[in-house]
Amino acid sequence: MSIPNTDPVQYKDQYYIDVADMDGTTGALAKTSSCEVSGTIMSIRFSPDGSYLYALSFNSVIQIFSVDASTGALADTGSIVATGLAPQDMVFDPTGSFAYVCCSNDSTLYSYSYDSATGLISQVS
Repeated sequence: MSIPNTDPVQYKDQYYIDVADMDGTTGALAKTSSCEVSGTIMSIRFSPDGSYLYALSFNSVIQIFSVDASTGALADTGSIVATGLAPQDMVFDPTGSFAYVCCSNDSTLYSYSYDSATGLISQVS
């Protein structure tokens, strides 16, 4: 099983999300790959079906990665969605149709529609 590390690691002014394999017997983690992210990550969340990973950056963006179902490897989709100041957390509604992002610096909750086929989120007016 591969799981992304929730704590990004900084290398020479670059930020990454590490992906690791977990030994089912011992629980030991072994890093398998890394994906560069656009800034300091405040939180990461998976889509309801686990096909996408959302990295909420302090620089007010959400970066979207696809997740390989067999290996857990992340691939940058090239999609970056603007959001409020310092996004702290993201949750999906029970139907999986909408996502909500709370931002601490502007004390606002943002609503997004979620496209499960592409992983894209679009702000709801």
